[in-house]
Amino acid sequence: MGERRYGRFQIPLDLIEQHPAAIRAVMGEVIVLRAEALIAAHAIEYEAVCPDFDIVAHGEAMPTYDVIFEADTHKVVWVKQG
Repeated sequence: MGERRYGRFQIPLDLIEQHPAAIRAVMGEVIVLRAEALIAAHAIEYEAVCPDFDIVAHGEAMPTYDVIFEADTHKVVWVKQG
C-alpha cells in the first residue's frame, strides 16, 4: 500500500466488550499504526491505514472517521468527519 491512506477513529470500550465480532470485522479493515486509551472518553483512539481512507499528503493533518458496522450485511462503512 504505497498511498498514504491514513485516518483516525475511536471505538468506545463498551462496544469492544459487548460486540467483539463487530470490532473484529472493523479491525480487519485496517492496519493500526497507533492506539491510545482515552480514559475520560472511555474509548480507544486509533491511527491506522485503510484502503477506504482518503489519501493524506505529506504535512497534511490526518482526518478523523466515524466507523459504522452494518450488522445485517457485516459491512464496515467509514464516514469522514468535517
